[in-house]
Amino acid sequence: MKKRILLLTCILLYVNYLSAQSDVKINEPFLSRNFPVSSINELEVNTSYGNITVTGDAVSEAIVEVFITKSSITNNGVTVFDGLLGKFLKRFWGVKTVKSNDDINQSFDENYIVTIELKDGKLFAISEQKKDVLEQNQQYYSVSFKISVPQYINSNLNTTNGYIKIANLSGKQELKSNYGSLKIEESSGNISGKTSNGSINISYSKDNIDLSTKYGNIKANSCQGDITLKSSNGSLKLNDLDGKINISTGYGSISVDNVSGSIIGKSSNGGIKVSNTKEEIDLTTSYGNISAIDCSGKITLNTNNGSLKLNFLNGTINANSGYGGVSVDNVSGNITVKTTNGNIKVTDTKNNINLTTGYGSISAKYCSGKIMLQSKTGGISLDNISGNIEASTNYGAITAFDINGTLLLTTSNGGIKLDAISGSVEAKTSFGNINLTMDKVNDYVKLTNRGSVNITLPQDKGYNMNVKAEQIEPLKVNNFSGTMNSKNIDGIIDNGGPEIEIKTSGRVNMTF
Repeated sequence: MKKRILLLTCILLYVNYLSAQSDVKINEPFLSRNFPVSSINELEVNTSYGNITVTGDAVSEAIVEVFITKSSITNNGVTVFDGLLGKFLKRFWGVKTVKSNDDINQSFDENYIVTIELKDGKLFAISEQKKDVLEQNQQYYSVSFKISVPQYINSNLNTTNGYIKIANLSGKQELKSNYGSLKIEESSGNISGKTSNGSINISYSKDNIDLSTKYGNIKANSCQGDITLKSSNGSLKLNDLDGKINISTGYGSISVDNVSGSIIGKSSNGGIKVSNTKEEIDLTTSYGNISAIDCSGKITLNTNNGSLKLNFLNGTINANSGYGGVSVDNVSGNITVKTTNGNIKVTDTKNNINLTTGYGSISAKYCSGKIMLQSKTGGISLDNISGNIEASTNYGAITAFDINGTLLLTTSNGGIKLDAISGSVEAKTSFGNINLTMDKVNDYVKLTNRGSVNITLPQDKGYNMNVKAEQIEPLKVNNFSGTMNSKNIDGIIDNGGPEIEIKTSGRVNMTF
């Protein structure tokens, strides 16, 4: 009994091994045909189960080679074997057996038709089944084609279950595979390709390119022209492209690097990363973060649910996020950033800056130019800023340090604190205190609030004073002419100068 168990165990292990080796490949061409290059201008290839490889390297003769692969799976899904083991398995387990490998060609001829012919300048390479071989318990074969043709040719390539590769072709190329990848190299012209369940890889190709896959990734490298790439459920990776580019994916990320020209892209559920691009970018994702680095030109970025990270950009930038924070660093040009629910942080940025958030704070540091900042319910912080600055918030404080320029600040429900300010200031708050230290006053200081005001002005300078408050602390100043009491100051200091206007329902403390 033990010997029988040991024998059965050994047989099952051997069966397992052979199952892994169940496909028998014929390495030598099953069939090969040659045709004069001068007679060929079009190619059509069709196979149900097999790969297609076409290269445009034929010089004098085109070559069509056919390769077959035998699968050892019958209609009941059981692996089949030959010899004594096959007889043993057939007797005790009912496993089907087949002829020896020497009869593969005969078995193939009985069930398949391969047509290779040249007709009116069109080269045909077609594989067809004579009958439903699976229902007949016959062998299943894949039929692959390897073809060498002239470079300038139009082709139509189709396989149901296999990959398609083309290289060095110029003309109109149509590729279609249901279950296989597409690979395109060094080709030009009108190139279109579709696969339902496979990846796409294209490189060093140009002109008009239109490729799509339902369940696979797409990679494009060193291509130029009008390029359209679509994946329903895969990522897109683009490198070294030039031209008019349109890309989209339903459930996948987008990566773009070193691209010149215009790019329009959309992902429904994936992040976007773009770098080293020029001219025009328009990228959108519904659910994902966006990162843009070292880009120039007209840049439009949109995410409904994700963060935005912008670094080293130059041009006209429009970036929007529905629910996410925004980070901006080393950007120059016309910059417009909006987020509905997130904070905004901007550093080392210049020219025209417009930042808006619905529910979040705004922080700006080391920036210059015309700057507009708006938050509905968050604070605003300014540090080392020069230019014309306008900032407003409904429910938040405003702080500023080391500012050189013109300030227009408004908050409905928050305090305002300004320190080391050089320039002109207009600040308003409905409910909050104002604290201001001026290093230099250019044209005016105008403060309005319902709270206290503490202001420090440079000494030894003339001013035109107009202050109205509930209580004004005694003012220690020389050379004043006009009216001064605990509620009103109206006059000039020295010979006059910048206008100092304060209106508050609270207390004012002014020092020099």
